[in-house]
Amino acid sequence: MAPPPPKPSPSENAIIIYAELLTNLRQVTVKAVLPSVADSSTEAKVVGGGKTLVVKHGEQVQELQLPARITADGPLPVSRGQSKDLTWRIPIARDELQGGHFVAEQQPLPWTAVDLVAGSHISCRACNTEIVANGSIKEWKDLPSEGWAEMMEFWHCHKPVDHDHAHDHAADEEHLTKRGYGANSAILSRPGTGFIDLMSFMLSGTDCKSLLYLSPLGESFPLSRSVLNPETNVKLLGLCCSQCRAEVGSFNVITASVNLFKWRVICETNKPSSQPSSSECLVAALTSTISRSGSSKSVIIPATQNGNTDDSEKVPMPLHLWVLNNHVVYSSSLHPGVKTAVKILYKDTTLQEANKMADSLNGDVQDIVFPGPAVADAREALIWSTSILPHSERSFQAWSVGLLRRWSP
Repeated sequence: MAPPPPKPSPSENAIIIYAELLTNLRQVTVKAVLPSVADSSTEAKVVGGGKTLVVKHGEQVQELQLPARITADGPLPVSRGQSKDLTWRIPIARDELQGGHFVAEQQPLPWTAVDLVAGSHISCRACNTEIVANGSIKEWKDLPSEGWAEMMEFWHCHKPVDHDHAHDHAADEEHLTKRGYGANSAILSRPGTGFIDLMSFMLSGTDCKSLLYLSPLGESFPLSRSVLNPETNVKLLGLCCSQCRAEVGSFNVITASVNLFKWRVICETNKPSSQPSSSECLVAALTSTISRSGSSKSVIIPATQNGNTDDSEKVPMPLHLWVLNNHVVYSSSLHPGVKTAVKILYKDTTLQEANKMADSLNGDVQDIVFPGPAVADAREALIWSTSILPHSERSFQAWSVGLLRRWSP
């Protein structure tokens, strides 16, 4: 994935502004931090019909595009001679958010079946080497949200919810089995069909090329019959591009299926679309977990190439996450533009403590086992996002506060 922008390092004389839309209150909260105490030179005003804030202090001027159009247009009150921090809460315009309340289940997910072109090629994002040829995948099918954990053995929810619906379960099971993921059988790849999960594509190995298989020791080699022996202890192998050696997914030895990470490949979409990052795929997994289990706390455990977890120095530490708000719209003078994200409390934890939380029958923490490099990317993105928040909002007790971007088409 593309790394986050360099960590902001504003000059000592810079004015820093952060604004966040409070959807339920229909307000925008704005915090500006000045290089010195507000004085007679300090001014703040809203221009552009309620879309832009301009703050002046001494010889410094800073503008910010607001996350929503507000009712104010003109000067804002400034408390002079008291503090370097200025704060406002301003109602949004009446015609903003006419679409109604935010519904997590209705938000776009990264690259679902309706987004992709039938017959699309799939290529390595790092070097553009073709992995799946044009026309190989005749149809794309989304896995159900309840089955997102089943697709990859190293990415799962520790405490699944058993839904007891009143409809004909036998008929549903037959339908799911025909689609390749019935409850009583492993999810099986099918030549010509691409199954789509929140973070990857599951394909038949016969539809793929230009891949090398990574052993648990990091050695790369082409596919051989010995790899397909289900009696071996290795259930998952890493997959890398044969051209540039970038790791692009995993190979399930049991089902002989190829799983390609969405953030490591490119493909054709029906409409122009942004390429999802690993952190955006993680956000999709977090919000899906909240919708399914009701739990906003998760522990993200790094996985090794063979599908097991390891506490060695090469594997990043697990992340303990607590989703505070699953829909934040914000803007920052340190990162231009309006962004949507989830607001998260985060901290590092040990593998032993992570497993303890996940194994607790009385706990409210869900576990997601995620590729090690992707965990490191998420940590980097969170640390970077903390640096754009006002100092007073960067921590809560033993937690750090950060933002993870939501994917948008």
